[in-house]
Amino acid sequence: MTELRNVKRLPYFVYFTTALGLGLAGLISSVYLAVSHYRVHTDITYRSFCAISNSFNCDTVSQSPFSVFIGLPVAVWGGIGYVGITLLIAAAGLSEAKNKRIWSLVFIFALIFSLTSLLLAGVSTYKVGSYCIVCIVTYAVNLALLYLAWVIRKRFGCEPLLV
Repeated sequence: MTELRNVKRLPYFVYFTTALGLGLAGLISSVYLAVSHYRVHTDITYRSFCAISNSFNCDTVSQSPFSVFIGLPVAVWGGIGYVGITLLIAAAGLSEAKNKRIWSLVFIFALIFSLTSLLLAGVSTYKVGSYCIVCIVTYAVNLALLYLAWVIRKRFGCEPLLV
């Protein structure tokens, strides 16, 4: 057990840049999904790269009634969320923000994103009957952000959101 305590930890910058990269990856995926959603609904000849089969078909998912929430494509909502969380993570890069509550806020948003991912995966499985590969990438990004925010909070002694 004492051997684990002597392991040299990675510097904060490594965790920070990984989290920032995940936020940007989620944003890029959401932008692609939003453009794909628009094209599926406006261009009859459009076929996304992930329209592989009946089971794995982003176009089928985009055409389902579950792909729109409160009048906007779910991908647009995801893009808005990723802009927000990426800006939060960027703010955490400031030296005075390293151990502050910002990582607790990132953790809460990542938890909401991850729970939403589970809900959307269930809808895709049980209601739509088809999977979107890029959506699955965003689910992985959300879970990775959740885990990373948790690790950063524990490893660097970040303050809780509510005191």
